Amino acid sequence: MKNSICSLYPLILDLKDKNILIIGGGDVAFRKLKNLLYCKANITLISQKYIKKLKNLCNKYNIKTIQRKARFKDLRKDVFMVIDATDDIKLHKRLYEKCDREKILLNVVDSPQYCNFIVPAVVKRGDLLIAISTSGKTPFITKKVRQDIEKVFDKKWGKYIKICEIIRNELKSMDKPERVKKKVYNILSKNFICKIEDARKLLKKHEIKL
Repeated sequence: MKNSICSLYPLILDLKDKNILIIGGGDVAFRKLKNLLYCKANITLISQKYIKKLKNLCNKYNIKTIQRKARFKDLRKDVFMVIDATDDIKLHKRLYEKCDREKILLNVVDSPQYCNFIVPAVVKRGDLLIAISTSGKTPFITKKVRQDIEKVFDKKWGKYIKICEIIRNELKSMDKPERVKKKVYNILSKNFICKIEDARKLLKKHEIKL
């Protein structure tokens, strides 16, 4: 067991079609599942008991649930990631040893010493994804930073990012010179626009037609 998580390297994983195992049936498991739904992974939950809202969420999104204690044989070779959302310290230790041997990603909630990766707090606005972490040391500070960022980056940022993506793709398809692209990107980065027609009008004022 590691004494602490060190030398962390931030990255964003593509979990589509990956097999993920969540152990636990309470509020923590509910939050973890809710945050994973948009990743389009193959998720399985294992727990002896499930709170009602978690069970309802699983039924709504057709998530597989197994009602019993977790077993070592559940850590099949095709399991990519395990999230332990229990408060069972003995289970934490055994899972860590097993996942370490089998090279399986493991996150034990609120116990970084038993993790080989940690999950950051996330602010998501469409395709804008901002991850916040204090390396598992002070989750309450992570929460505060996330709440502060949410105030700055409201839901309109999702629309803004989408507009910038559309304009960028149009520029690429038209094979515009690099100086024109840089000029457009500079204009868009300085003007918060949530409608494509407004973006076109603004660019037209700068003598750029798409």
